[in-house]
Amino acid sequence: MNAIIIIASAIYAILCVLIFIKFWGFCNDVRELKNHFVGKKE
Repeated sequence: MNAIIIIASAIYAILCVLIFIKFWGFCNDVRELKNHFVGKKE
């Protein structure tokens, strides 16, 4: 039973890290796009 909990926790932790990295990358992309379009308008 403990092994199942440990494996589930490890998978959950890995998913959380991947989601955080993807979200961080998405925020950076949005910032770059915003600067790109704002820079074009000016």
